[in-house]
Order: sequence, then structure tokens, then C-alpha cells
Amino acid sequence: MGDKPGKALERLVAALEQALGHDSGRIVEYDKRIQHLVTGKKRQFDVVVTQGEGHHVVITAIECKDHKRPVDVEKVEAFISKIQGCNVHRGILVSSKGFSEDALKLSAAHKITTITLEEVEIFDWLSPDFTFAEHIRHVDRLEVWMGLSTLLPDLDTILASGACVTDANGVKLDNDFWSRLTFRSIPWQEIAPGGARDFVLDGPDPQLWIEMADGERLQIHRIGIKGQARVEAKHVPMALHTYATPGRGIPVASADIQVGDGTMKLMMVREADDTTRVIIVPSAKP
Repeated sequence: MGDKPGKALERLVAALEQALGHDSGRIVEYDKRIQHLVTGKKRQFDVVVTQGEGHHVVITAIECKDHKRPVDVEKVEAFISKIQGCNVHRGILVSSKGFSEDALKLSAAHKITTITLEEVEIFDWLSPDFTFAEHIRHVDRLEVWMGLSTLLPDLDTILASGACVTDANGVKLDNDFWSRLTFRSIPWQEIAPGGARDFVLDGPDPQLWIEMADGERLQIHRIGIKGQARVEAKHVPMALHTYATPGRGIPVASADIQVGDGTMKLMMVREADDTTRVIIVPSAKP
């Protein structure tokens, strides 16, 4: 499912702020709510940055505007009112289409930082056909069987009867245990990107037990796992933007990559000294 209008910009800005301040000790939060001083109601901000400065904690609120036209003075007035009411120390407005002249004047008068996030087609320091090669590991058709001191049906039948698998301390294993055990045991380095291989793993158990519905516990002596392991090869294009602050434009290339069950953003930030920092930051949740 695609992003709602503006959400992609908000998450990109949150990732950019994490990347730009990754070593400064500041906290970047996405879709944060701060209580209004007068009404007591919580007001939503797209991104909030909290950072210690000396003996003080400074809160910066960032609002993102992904509209078809430049941000006008009315939106700046509304933002100023919101941050003043929530006792936010600093405000930043980010626009994908820039700002009107009056909006810039009002922002400057109230010390609101204005940033234009411009999408660009090419950077001179990055090849036009550069992509990030992402290798995603999959396990298909997973089957598990166990060797016990007594004859029992297969694992699915056992669990359907109300039994469960526990560790030596009697702690019930979660549903992802077998996947984690399998992933650790497969020789992934032997499977080429785009390839697949059937596997069979068989060996002594890692101190596991079957706890039957009536409370009886049976130790598992051997575990067998079989299925197919495959490595999916994906080439993810980089999105190119310039994070244009009043001081300078910061060139940034980014891509969403899969890490485990979630996604993260790979960020390539071009520094003023022409070096490039590569940083991976968590993607803000939708």
C-alpha cells in the first residue's frame, strides 16, 4: 500500500535528521505529540528532535509540507502559533516546493528555519545507474520433526493437541523460534544471489522439551528441519534529494532496504569536504 500524501516526505525527513545527527546524541522522533500549555491537549508534530545543550534540553519541532505550491504565510503563522503554545524552543519548516516571499520573511522574523527538499536527477559524485544490491534470504516449505524417547506424531499434530515446545527452564518457545534456528544453521554463503538450495538439517537438540497438555514433559533428543533456502537479489534505485538549508544544500541519496522483518533507510550524505558518509537508520513507521 502506498503512502498517504505527505507521509513519504515526513519519513524521509525523519531519516535525514537521524543521519545528519547520528553521532551527536540527539533523539529524533517521528509523529510526536506535545502537550499544549493552555488547552492541555496534545498537538502533533511530524518530527521532533530533542538534544542536550549544556545544562539545557532543546526541543526542535519539524513540520513537513508536501504541497503543489510553495508554503504560504498562513501556514507559517499556524506553525508559529503551534510551537509557541507547546513551548517548543525551535521550529523548522520543510517544503518540497519552497516558500513564498512573505512566508520567508515571517519565518526569518520568528527565527523559523526554512528548508526546501528538492528532488534531483543526478549528482556528479554518484553514477547515474548506481543501485543498491539487496540480498534477501528466504526459507520456503519449512518442515520440522523431532526424535523423542517415545513415538509421537509430527510437530503440527502435537501442537494442535495442546502441547507446546519449551526450553530446559520450561519457557514456551515463540512462533519464530524454528525460523531463527533454521536461519542460523543454513550455510548462506554457499548460495549465490538469485539461487536456491534444498536443505536438510539433522542433529542433537538444543535442550528442548515437549510439554503435553496433561503436563507431562518429554525431552527431545534430535531435531530435523528441511525446506528450501533461497537468496532473492534486488537492485534498489537510490532517490536523490538536496536538503537545502539556508547555509548550504546537503546532497543525499537514499533507499529503503529490508532488514529482517522490517525496513531501514540507507543514507549516503555528501559532506562539505566532498567525503560521503554512508549511514543506515531505522525507517519511521507508517
